[in-house]
Amino acid sequence: MRTPLRAAIAIALIITLFLVKHHLDSILRWRDDEIILGDAYIELVSAHAATPATPASHTQTRRKWYPTARPTAQVIANPEPERIPVDVPGAEWAGELFFNAREAPDFHDSMRGLIDNVQLLAPVEQGDAAAPSSTAPSRPKVTPKSDRVIVVGKMSYEDTNWLEDHLPEWQHAVYMVDDPEASLQVEQNKGKESSAYLQYILDNYDKLPEYMVFLHAHRYSGHVEFWEQDNVLTVQRLQLDYLRQVGYLNLRCDWDPGCPDEVQPFRQMAGRTTELAFAGAWIRIFNNTDVPEIVATPCCAQFAVTRQQVLQRPRSDYESYHHWLMTTELDDETSGRVFEYIWHIIFGQDAVSCPTKAQCYKDVYAMDYEEPPMDFFDDFWDNWYDETPVDETPIYETPVKETPVPVTHAHETPSG
Repeated sequence: MRTPLRAAIAIALIITLFLVKHHLDSILRWRDDEIILGDAYIELVSAHAATPATPASHTQTRRKWYPTARPTAQVIANPEPERIPVDVPGAEWAGELFFNAREAPDFHDSMRGLIDNVQLLAPVEQGDAAAPSSTAPSRPKVTPKSDRVIVVGKMSYEDTNWLEDHLPEWQHAVYMVDDPEASLQVEQNKGKESSAYLQYILDNYDKLPEYMVFLHAHRYSGHVEFWEQDNVLTVQRLQLDYLRQVGYLNLRCDWDPGCPDEVQPFRQMAGRTTELAFAGAWIRIFNNTDVPEIVATPCCAQFAVTRQQVLQRPRSDYESYHHWLMTTELDDETSGRVFEYIWHIIFGQDAVSCPTKAQCYKDVYAMDYEEPPMDFFDDFWDNWYDETPVDETPIYETPVKETPVPVTHAHETPSG
């Protein structure tokens, strides 16, 4: 009886060990080029190829994590998920790996939160001069296309790394307007973004790319379209085919401010400095007296234009515009605002250029936009007031007649 019992126990142990091994293999499996963890894997990519002088054991490798799903809602709801260490003999984590759930792993970094790429460092012997010392993830290289450029004017303190990070397929011409030692300079930091825009055209008139996008240095701003108000999306959604057809596009679709009649040069209302200066500026900039009664376009001097459209005017015209800007006695804000409302005219548009927001979204960004019903806000406030007690006690006051003070708008630009 003892022999069969021992045999049964041995067989049971063997089966148990086999099942445990099979289960572990299904969770963590190693291949030559990847690690499998459940439904996701870590790809092994050599940072530099092993050579006879640099054995494979000395080669730094990058393990890139590819989860099958990103449980964003779980990350937000549970900022401190359960940490489950992954045992990788002979290697160390450049970041931290922990799971929100065992079937939905994510990489997190203690300083930056959820991240896409985390590096593992393969064993590197001490004193190995051939092994890289940095553990920072390498950024994929993208060769900018020669037919497109983003032109920006920036102050030295402004961060424009978002261009490289999110729009690497575009060339970038970033003019440092307050640094005389910068590689791209302007003659004077004057007229807000206008000096950088004009300087780029003058610097490159004979070698302009097919498509040019002129932007402010900030990525996010209240005058940028879409609820995200993100200039990265502005460029990514821009319809270059439509730009090629029309030659010039204002990147803002919202009418406020700018449309339908922002600048009325002959109104001459106190406080509206752009209007007060506009007629005289027009005469000197365009060398004619055909000053329009109304000039309107959505603010705020961010636009796209084609090479063909820029070349509709000779270089001498842009030299004249630049000379006026450098020599005008108008203050920085006013001279910049004048250009804000003539860029569309310089590039062939009518003095009043105010397409509907829905049409602009369709043409410029290939997106649908529906205006809310006209009575939407009326109904909202009517309902709100219906539920709010109102003090109907009469208030007797002497009416005071006030002169309305116009409110001018402002937007961020390079000049500081």
